[in-house]
Amino acid sequence: MIGYKHAQTFQAYFDSGTKAIAKLGSPSNSGTQAPTPFPTTAAPTPPTAQPTKSPTAAPTSYPTISCSSFDGRKGRCKNAENCLWDSSTRKCYDLSGDLPCSLLSLDLCETTDGCAWALIPEESKSAACYEVDDVPDPVDDMKTPSSCGNVNYEDAQALCEDMGLDLCLGSELVYADIKNTCNYDNKWVWSSTECGNGKYYQVHKNKMKVRCKKSSGKGGTRCC
Repeated sequence: MIGYKHAQTFQAYFDSGTKAIAKLGSPSNSGTQAPTPFPTTAAPTPPTAQPTKSPTAAPTSYPTISCSSFDGRKGRCKNAENCLWDSSTRKCYDLSGDLPCSLLSLDLCETTDGCAWALIPEESKSAACYEVDDVPDPVDDMKTPSSCGNVNYEDAQALCEDMGLDLCLGSELVYADIKNTCNYDNKWVWSSTECGNGKYYQVHKNKMKVRCKKSSGKGGTRCC
């Protein structure tokens, strides 16, 4: 059995313990604070999708290069497709376009409007294709000396001067529209067209040919 004195002591311990517990549970007296919660991190925003660029389509064909861009460049012109080189003008022409008469062959020349196949000794010793307007008109007023023999250039020139005329040009002989006196249409005839130092063209009308001959050579005479 607990005595009165001991009961008081026990009560005092009990009261002090209760106060201590109450003090510890009080927020104002507690030295320990509740932990601060970690900040919430927002979920990252997904990047905005960029528009997809369509790949550049490869060109379906290369740019067309005109033949005229090869003017003065013989090798490039001859290697280019559908191009034709003209040595006389050093120009490059497009075969699919309108070609100058000077580039046409005999067959093409004869079937092309505005072109004519002709022999013009003042331009070339060989027949070629020319513009129609460049072809000489036929000559119908030339004369033939009474003597039909073959003579050198100086003698032929003298025969014409005696008639008050001159030796005909090469082109005039080619397009002579006269009677075949002395059978000169089938012979080589002197012209006044020079082809070198001391040389002159002779024309064979029926063969449509010319040749370059020294003045000391022999030939027929026709005067214009």
